[in-house]
Amino acid sequence: MFIESLGNATLHNGILRIEGRIRGGDGKEHIAGHLVIPAQHAVQITQQLATILQEMKKRLDEHAAAQKAGGGDKPVQ
Repeated sequence: MFIESLGNATLHNGILRIEGRIRGGDGKEHIAGHLVIPAQHAVQITQQLATILQEMKKRLDEHAAAQKAGGGDKPVQ
């Protein structure tokens, strides 16, 4: 799912639903879909997502440093 921001979150019957939002052609935000997570796994999933994003930031920073140092236009892996 492609999202540009997160919207409302609700917890009902042990299910956490988080809106994924995208800006439409009209310039307004629209719901693109929902992350649907069993509540008992929400903390674990949040921690895993934070770890993944920290690793991606590290890779992007390394890539930017290599670009600045003249390392070419290699894709981030």
